[in-house]
Amino acid sequence: MKKAHPFKRLWLDNKKYWPKLALIILLALLAGVFKSRSATYWGEAVDFGVGGFTQGMINSVIFMLIFIALDGIRTIILYFFVGKTAEGMFWEIRMRLFNALSFSDMASLAERMRSGDAALRACEDTEQLCDIISNNFSNFLRVIFQALFAIVVCAILSWRLALAYFIFLPVSLWLLSVVSKAIERLQKKTRTEAGRSVDIALNAISGINAVKVFSMEKEMDSRFAEVIDEAFEARKKIAHIGMKMTIIKYTVNVMQVLALFIMGAWLVSQDLITIGAVMSFVILSVYVTEAMRMIDRMISLVKSAFALSGRIYETLDFPQEATGSTPPMSDIEEFVHFEGVSFSYDQEQKILSNLSLNVNKDQKIAIVGQSGSGKSTVIRLICRFYSHNSGKLKLFGVDGEKICMESLRKNLALVTQEPFLFEASILENVRFGREDATEDDVIEALKSANLWDFISSLPDGINTCLGEFGSRLSGGQRQRLSIARALIKDAKLVLLDEPTSALDTQTEQEIQHALENLLRGRAAVIVAHRLSTVQNADYMYCLENGAVIEEGTPAELYTKQGYYYEMCQMQGVSHA
Repeated sequence: MKKAHPFKRLWLDNKKYWPKLALIILLALLAGVFKSRSATYWGEAVDFGVGGFTQGMINSVIFMLIFIALDGIRTIILYFFVGKTAEGMFWEIRMRLFNALSFSDMASLAERMRSGDAALRACEDTEQLCDIISNNFSNFLRVIFQALFAIVVCAILSWRLALAYFIFLPVSLWLLSVVSKAIERLQKKTRTEAGRSVDIALNAISGINAVKVFSMEKEMDSRFAEVIDEAFEARKKIAHIGMKMTIIKYTVNVMQVLALFIMGAWLVSQDLITIGAVMSFVILSVYVTEAMRMIDRMISLVKSAFALSGRIYETLDFPQEATGSTPPMSDIEEFVHFEGVSFSYDQEQKILSNLSLNVNKDQKIAIVGQSGSGKSTVIRLICRFYSHNSGKLKLFGVDGEKICMESLRKNLALVTQEPFLFEASILENVRFGREDATEDDVIEALKSANLWDFISSLPDGINTCLGEFGSRLSGGQRQRLSIARALIKDAKLVLLDEPTSALDTQTEQEIQHALENLLRGRAAVIVAHRLSTVQNADYMYCLENGAVIEEGTPAELYTKQGYYYEMCQMQGVSHA
């Protein structure tokens, strides 16, 4: 079944806000009623004054002021409901977007969207769409209803004057658009130069070390000054043209009003209209002109709203990962079972081909091979980040496609090559492993990860904020913190995805003791390119082009003098 347009779905998905939206539309409609009526009362007051009917003039002025006051109250109520309704709608949309991204199928997400674009959709796109609806939706309705009521009332006051006005209006708007085109071109150039200046600034800041070492400070200053100067010149031209446009706009408006007064004066002389009606007509014509001038902006913002809602619903429609319902079996000896498993990220190239391997309780297996051999893909399949294409995959005795995802991941701990740390305290980062962990539990985990001596020396200890991505820690310290997080989770199966490949040899040796504490009494899958990290594995699988070409204990494989032996020779690793 074909889905409705995303913008239509936006309103259909927010049916509970329809009463408030209906009230907003009603309040916008009342703007046309109140403004049109206050304008006609103004004309009546003029006619009563000219005719010498003082009491009638006073009554008309009083009624005019009442309608102006009512319009003011209407505006206050309108802004209250618009803000409350829009924020409520988009709070729910943001939460749905975040939830959709959090539980999305990783294969689909990786294939169809970059991480930066996903964040943009969840944050900036929703913010822009909320701004369009909250700040412009009610305003456009108000302007439209004001113009519609004004047109009707103007036609009632004098169809002749209305006809003359609607002939002159397009001409005046055309004159303004001709002048504004030059400003649009210059504004586009200004934005382009501003963007270039930001790029130069970001490059200079992110590459500050290279800038300083190669003495490029003056060169970067020169480049930055060049684009800033061009933007400055463009802004000067915009200001100059803007001044001309202001004069033209003023002249056009004066001519428009003058034409109405001349035409009105002639109609008055022919007893075809009253002076007060001409005054009311002039006031009402302002509302029509305002609507006509905003048509381009209305169309532009509607198109933007369509595009933004399309991007948002494209994200909301992402395939979600299969959650499964069967819990892992307890007291199972075989934690992981691959039998003839094949996998590819796309249809063109297979990453794993007919792969078979097993991980038993308390067994530590190693998976080694060159880059691109499919080692890390095995980890991703065990975590169920991706679904295998063919073969049999069982996790804790349950079919991988049917296992309860939440229960599975409670039994897994993962340490990757690039540990991810949140912009939070050390305590909070470790507690992500287990939310109910006490401070003593955290300290014990940090001690086992050989990190406590360093952390205890910090002024704020475990409450020290790590900064963005853990920037206040070295690579080895970040890795040890991720090990502490895995330790505190106390999972049955530990997955190590090249945990030391990004570290120097000395730091790697320091990490090894922390890893030994982590793996003690647990099953593990250790993916490694450096063979020094897998010497104590119980069993080893050697992968090449996604297939197992050798398997056995490290000692057995070394004795065979095959693939593993050659890797040992290249890396200077020997077996006693």
